[in-house]
Amino acid sequence: GARPPCQVRHGLLWVWGESSENAALESALVEPAVVEELEDPAMKGRASDFIWQHRDLPYGWEVAIENVVDASHVAVTHHNMISNRYTDPAPIEVSWLRLLAPTDGFKFRMKSLRPKKGMENNISTTDFRPPCQVHNRATSPSGASTTLLLYFSPTKPGRCRLLVSFLVVRGENGEDAPKAMPNASSAGVELRQAAFAFLQSPLFPRWFVHVVAPLFLHQDLVFLHRQQAILQRLEEARGLDWRRACWTPAATDSGSAALRRWLRSVGGVAWSPGSRPDMLPVLDKQLLFDTYKSHTEQCIQCQQALRFFSSAARALSTFAVAALAAALAPLVAAATEPASSPALVAAAPALAAAVACGMAGEACGRVAVLFREVPYDAQDNK
Repeated sequence: GARPPCQVRHGLLWVWGESSENAALESALVEPAVVEELEDPAMKGRASDFIWQHRDLPYGWEVAIENVVDASHVAVTHHNMISNRYTDPAPIEVSWLRLLAPTDGFKFRMKSLRPKKGMENNISTTDFRPPCQVHNRATSPSGASTTLLLYFSPTKPGRCRLLVSFLVVRGENGEDAPKAMPNASSAGVELRQAAFAFLQSPLFPRWFVHVVAPLFLHQDLVFLHRQQAILQRLEEARGLDWRRACWTPAATDSGSAALRRWLRSVGGVAWSPGSRPDMLPVLDKQLLFDTYKSHTEQCIQCQQALRFFSSAARALSTFAVAALAAALAPLVAAATEPASSPALVAAAPALAAAVACGMAGEACGRVAVLFREVPYDAQDNK
C-alpha cells in the first residue's frame, strides 16, 4: 500500500496516521506539535534542546501523561535524584492558563506556597497538547526557562513509547535558565540534580545519556505499571470509573482530573478488536527493569556501546589473568630467596598491571549490565 506522509523536525520523525489519496494534502494542513521555540527566529542563539531519547514503558499512554501532569509526584517519587521527599513537598496553588478543550488540551500554572528563598518569582507551568505532547516548564523573571519535553506514543494496550529531551532558553541578556526543580532545598539533592541535568547534555555521547535515564525513569515505573492494572480491575469488577474509584480533592490533582475529562470527551485510543486483553498483566519487577528490551535493542548507539564494553570487559579480564600469571612466576621462583631479590622488583609492574586490568574490566562489565537491566527498590531509597 501507499506510504503515509512523514517529515523530520528537530530530530523527531512525524508520521501521518493514514495513507489515503488525500493524506499528503491533509497532513500538509496540520502542523506537528513541534517545539515552538526551536522554530522561532527570535530565539536563535537563546534556545537549544538536548539529546532526544526514547524508551518503551510498561504502562499506557494515558497513565504516562497523567503522571507528568501531576505536579505533586516529583518531590516525593524522585527522592534523592532531583528532590527530597522530606523537605521539598509543599502546598501548590493552581491557576488555569488555557481551559480544557478537545483539540487544544489544557495548560496551568503552579505556584508553590512555600517557595525556596530566591525562587519566589519563578513560574512553573504544565502544557498538554493533544494527543501526546506535555511540556513542563520553569521560567525565571528574566524570561530564561528550562522545559522538560515529553511525547508519549501508544504502542499497544498498557504500553507506550516515551520520547524525551530538555529545552533550555537563556534570558534576553544571557541569563542562565532556572533549574528544572527550583524548590529542591537539600544541598545534596541540588548537587545530584545539577549532575543529572549535566549528564543529559550534548557534551556526552548519546549512549551515555541513554544509559543514565533509567536511574530517573525507574523510580516510579513499578507504581505506574501496577496502578493501571488496579484501576482496570476496579472498573471491571465493581463498575467504577476513575471518579468513583479515586478521590482527587487537592489542587495538585487538577492535571490528572483534566486529563481524565479530556479522555472521556474524545474517547482515547480506539484499539482494534481483540488487541486489548481482558485484564492488563502485572509483570515481575525483573521484566519491568529490563533496559535491553525497553531501549537497547532499538538503539544503534547503545547496541554498539554494549558490544564495546562487553568485549572490553572480557579482554581486560584476560589481560588481568595473564599479568597475574606473569607476576606470580618470579614470585614463586623467588620464594626461597631473600626479600630483596630482583625477582620481586621485576614482578611489581606485572602485578600492578593485573590489578589495573582487573579493576577496569570490572568497571566495563558494570557499565555493560546497565544496557540490560537497571533494578530499583523504592524501600531502599531512604
